[in-house]
Amino acid sequence: MSEVHRNGEQLLDQIEALLNQEECSKAAALAEGALTDGGLPREIRAELLRKKEIALFRLGRYAEALGTLELLRPCMGGTRPWLREMALVLYAMSRENRTPGERTLLLLLAEEAFEGSCQVSEDPPTQTELDFLEEIRWQLYDRQHCGEIPKAVASLPEEERTSRTRQQLALALCEMGEFQQAREVLESAPGERDPRHWYTMGYLLYHQAYQESGQYRPDVSAAREQFLRCLEQDPGPLLSLECRQFLDAIKEGIYLPREAGNDWAARDALRYGLDRWNAVGEHIRTRLGDSDRCFRSRRQTGLELAVPLIPPAEGRKGYLLCTQGLGAVVMDPPGGAAGSGLERVELFLTMIPGWEPTGEDPKKLWPATALLELAALPLADPKVWIGPGRIFELPNLAVGDCGQCCALILPPSPPFEDADPCTLPDGELVRFCQVVFLYREEAQLLLNQGLPALWEKLGGESCLVDPERENSCKL
Repeated sequence: MSEVHRNGEQLLDQIEALLNQEECSKAAALAEGALTDGGLPREIRAELLRKKEIALFRLGRYAEALGTLELLRPCMGGTRPWLREMALVLYAMSRENRTPGERTLLLLLAEEAFEGSCQVSEDPPTQTELDFLEEIRWQLYDRQHCGEIPKAVASLPEEERTSRTRQQLALALCEMGEFQQAREVLESAPGERDPRHWYTMGYLLYHQAYQESGQYRPDVSAAREQFLRCLEQDPGPLLSLECRQFLDAIKEGIYLPREAGNDWAARDALRYGLDRWNAVGEHIRTRLGDSDRCFRSRRQTGLELAVPLIPPAEGRKGYLLCTQGLGAVVMDPPGGAAGSGLERVELFLTMIPGWEPTGEDPKKLWPATALLELAALPLADPKVWIGPGRIFELPNLAVGDCGQCCALILPPSPPFEDADPCTLPDGELVRFCQVVFLYREEAQLLLNQGLPALWEKLGGESCLVDPERENSCKL
């Protein structure tokens, strides 16, 4: 190794050490100074630019980080790390104080970059990656905001509109109910049809069938053909996953399976509306805490559902997870209790101290998955009512080796007594209930002997969720 290479490697080690010590300003300055040396080998310069970009991103200097990534395009452009970092930077820039048009364009570019990073990889996306992509799409295609996409695309010069841009526009028009216009946009795109074209057409036809037929199980065979056509072209791990999710939904008929309590022919029946959504969000913020990230439901049910993750705060040592959106479903309480304020519910649970919502280990994420499974129950069966005192078995819940597959619904425990209820702007109530997970044997004890016997067996009343706790009724 030459002296220049040795010096370059030592410099990279110094910058890496500064990044590990969170001395990002010093790391960025050191990298910037070193880059003025025109005699550095190309690979050393590329590594310096990469570390400079990381430092700038961590400092929140996103525009500078984006410019640094552009300098890496000749040697890294199109690779998975470059595209993934581009998506992260663009998404972060969209969160800054920007006009709706600027924000939408940045999100469109972030989605395209992230999908491109999955396209060049043979590995399936991780749960963390899927959550990030879902967050981008939530911001883009929400019915209350996706009207910005046609305006953002119209502001682009014709030569800058890619096939993916046209597909994004078609998706937005689909969400707005403009199905014919969406098809015209897709079919007018020049060039060969890529796999995502067929996926987008299938998505459009699938939702159009439900929106326009008003039937419980309309004919979605045309959509199915498009998804299969996409899969035939080897679309990559991400698009294959999305196609198969739709094909599963078609097979099981889970789009709008509930027929009682709402006008299920209208997708908005499964959504709060902006004023109600904001009211529930503010209730969660003031009564339960501020969230630092969300899981989103990827079920094709039409239910707009988020699971905010609320980090530990004063008086609470563990994370709190809750639903936002389940209360849009009007349930039928048992025993003639209609009109009692028990028709709508949101759920929350409190984790033990030390639990972290890391996406690398699926076993860590099962509490959020469990809330999504619970939210699906009243959609799948109109007789299901979720409320205090009910217990549900979730046999399909992916909890790894945990085995806590029964969910007990309780009124809020201290210090969350004032979390219930939430009053919507029109005066309707949404009940907030707490979830505790039990082993089957514990659930059977509860059914046979009551709640006091269960608390005694568990060693005291506690609503904390512990993924690794032992089965108290294990023989």
